[in-house]
Amino acid sequence: MLMQALKYAAAELLAVVLLFCSCTGAKTEHTVTTFAVLDVGEGLAQIVCEGDSAVCIDVGPSSGAAGWLDGWEKIGAPKITTIILSHGHEDHIGNIGLLDKTVTGRISIVISPFQDSVEICDSMPAHKGRLSFRRISAGDSLQIFSGVTARCLWPPYGFDTAGKDENAFSLCLKITDVTTSYLITGDIDSTSMNCIADSLHEQLCSDVAVVPHHGSSGSFSTLFWGYARPEYCAVSCGIG
Repeated sequence: MLMQALKYAAAELLAVVLLFCSCTGAKTEHTVTTFAVLDVGEGLAQIVCEGDSAVCIDVGPSSGAAGWLDGWEKIGAPKITTIILSHGHEDHIGNIGLLDKTVTGRISIVISPFQDSVEICDSMPAHKGRLSFRRISAGDSLQIFSGVTARCLWPPYGFDTAGKDENAFSLCLKITDVTTSYLITGDIDSTSMNCIADSLHEQLCSDVAVVPHHGSSGSFSTLFWGYARPEYCAVSCGIG
C-alpha cells in the first residue's frame, strides 16, 4: 500500500488544494481540523486550520502567489496567526511578502535555530514590530490549536550545519489531533530521514505524509517510510 501511495503521490498536484479533514472535540461539539496542501507549483505551502484560524507551514515561492491566494480563499480565507518556516529556500518562503500584505494583526513566526530571522523581518515590512519569533528543534512541541499539537522531529539542537545544504536541516514536524496525524517533512534529505528513523522508530507512524523535497530521489529512505507507513502521501511539485 505504501509503495502504491508513493507512486501516485509522484504525480503533480493539479487540484487547487488537496484537503484532509478530521474532527476533534466532544461527540456533541465536533471541531473540524483541516490540513491543506496548496498548489503553488514547484514549492511547498501547507495550512492547518480550525474554525476561522489557521497556521501556515511554509508559504511557497513568489511565483506561486496566485495559487496560494486561490487555495487560501477556497478553504474560507481563515485568519493566519502563526507561520512555520521549514527553512530559508525561496520555494518555501518566497511568498512571505504576499502574506505581509494579506495577513493583519500580530504573527508568530516559528523557525529552526539555524534560520535568519532578519531576512524574514525585511520581507514583511508591514508587520514591523508585530512579529514574534520562536525557534524550535527536535523534541520541542507546539500547541497549534486546543486539540492539535505539532512535535518537532528534526533538526536536533546543535546540529553541525558546516558544509551541508540547508535542506538537510529543514524542520520536520508531526502534527497530531485526536483522530489523525500528519508528517510534514520540508526538504529533508535521505541522510536526515535515516537519522530520524533511527531515533524515533514507530513514533514516525502517521496517517498522512507530505513527501520531502518535492519527491526528489535524494530524499528517499526505505527505513523512514517503513516506520512512517502513511495511508496517504502528497507531493508538491511543478509540471515537467
